[in-house]
Amino acid sequence: FRDENIIRAQHEVMNCAKSGLPTEPVMSKALEGLAKQASEQQIVAAMATVHSRYAQSKRLAKTMSEEKQTVDTMTPIIADSLAAGMKTKDMETIAAQLKTQNQTQTKNKTDNDKLAIQTMQTTRTMARLGIRSSDVSDTLCQALKHNYNQQEMKQLRHQISKQTDRMSHQEVANQHARAIGKGGRGSGSGGS
Repeated sequence: FRDENIIRAQHEVMNCAKSGLPTEPVMSKALEGLAKQASEQQIVAAMATVHSRYAQSKRLAKTMSEEKQTVDTMTPIIADSLAAGMKTKDMETIAAQLKTQNQTQTKNKTDNDKLAIQTMQTTRTMARLGIRSSDVSDTLCQALKHNYNQQEMKQLRHQISKQTDRMSHQEVANQHARAIGKGGRGSGSGGS
């Protein structure tokens, strides 16, 4: 590495630490780049991308919770979702729906935080399965509008994971969105 790129790489890691972001993902990206024999410019650019993704994820997590532990839990989940193909606008739509639900429901902050975490975990699972970002958002916003609680959101995630063995990921998402739209809960799409 040339000195300038070493300094740039070090700054990425230090800036993550200063921002309260985890440094491990940025360092892991550097090691991955080295293992793949990427150029030093590509490695530094990839580190910057990961840093930016985590900063964006933390900002989004803060819109869903004021609790530091919850924000710290959701930040890497959101970052994974973005890396798996979720679009920022769709993540913001889900976050806005969560916020709306939290304001209209009489739940305590702990329940709201648990629902936010489960929703983000479901988002990540669906994105990793290759379901279109807009379909993930539509499905989860439908579930939230139908007042899914954290347990039902967790059940939805597990059902989607199981069903992808039998049908395409897109069909699974569409089936769940239709079932939820008709008032389906938890296992609503498995046998409908």
